[in-house]
Amino acid sequence: MNKKIILGISATLLLGACHHRPTNGYTITGDLTGFRGNVLVLAYQKPDGFPSMDTFKVNHGHFTLTDTVGRPIFAQIATLDKSVGLPLFLEQGDIRVTGNLDSLDAVASGTPNNDALKELLNQEKPVMMQMKAFQSVYAAARAQNDTLKVAALEQQYEGLSNQLDTLMSHFISSHPGVILSAMLLKDMAASIDPDVLARMYGALDTSVKQSEEGKALGAEVAVLNKVTTGEIAPDFTQSDVRGNPLILSRFRGKYVLLDFWASWCGPCRKENPNVVKAFQTYKDRNFTIIGISLDEDRNAWIKAIQDDHLDWNQVSDLKYWDNAAAKLYGVQAIPANFLLDTSGRIIARNLRGDDLDKKLAEVLK
Repeated sequence: MNKKIILGISATLLLGACHHRPTNGYTITGDLTGFRGNVLVLAYQKPDGFPSMDTFKVNHGHFTLTDTVGRPIFAQIATLDKSVGLPLFLEQGDIRVTGNLDSLDAVASGTPNNDALKELLNQEKPVMMQMKAFQSVYAAARAQNDTLKVAALEQQYEGLSNQLDTLMSHFISSHPGVILSAMLLKDMAASIDPDVLARMYGALDTSVKQSEEGKALGAEVAVLNKVTTGEIAPDFTQSDVRGNPLILSRFRGKYVLLDFWASWCGPCRKENPNVVKAFQTYKDRNFTIIGISLDEDRNAWIKAIQDDHLDWNQVSDLKYWDNAAAKLYGVQAIPANFLLDTSGRIIARNLRGDDLDKKLAEVLK
């Protein structure tokens, strides 16, 4: 799981045969098979945002850790070289860690979020195994420059990715009372329709919405609700390649495609020919494009504009993912785009390839 999670705990890790679990505390009892070492790491993120990695001793695969915790927080038990890891939640209760760490089938259970995580990992496992097998086949096709096979494999991988998204959506809907669902939904926010996101967020239990993870998700939903279809696009000002300020609202009266991209973004560069084609086809029909780059390197930005023949207005504040316009529009993945009508109202978003051409043909008759 690749998440940006704020975790708050300072763990005192104790080894022993018998421990009393304090009020609001947790006890992790480990029984790992196949692990030959005598030290593991508990990794988490402290309230100040800095990571913490506490080592603890393991005796023939057995260990016990006890401490207090204010709220459920995401953590990982890992080997010293970080080559193998086990995700889990530190939360009040008796947590059991069992299985073979080296073969990646160790799991945590015994508390609400850990039981939910165990269920999710079991559901994901068949798809994840297919994705893992896919990697070597895809690498071989790329090495052989077999473009037809690469294209077919990319379509296959997209299908697997969609399966995973569907699985996670069902999981969230059926587990509204665990923080894990808020974390998963936040991770999916950039790739699902804002209306769907808002509906799924609304279905979460109040206790989850009031958690730190739930509040962060709620703030993101609030931003995305302002840039959904039918809303007036928020105004912004950024500098173009010559350093001159460009103001979005000055383009009222035209259809405008706001195109979020970056020189370092492979999928963006791959999509750019479709955007160029759309611009050349419709630029004389009261249509234009404003490119908003999430670059940091001005030279790389300018070179990509020239190399990809992006002959329309380009702006950036060169602040990478902290780009002010990207944050205003809730952009967390690129390429991303928003199509505005002549009144500045958002009429479509995230149009790719033929979908972009079809929508422009529809509105620019």
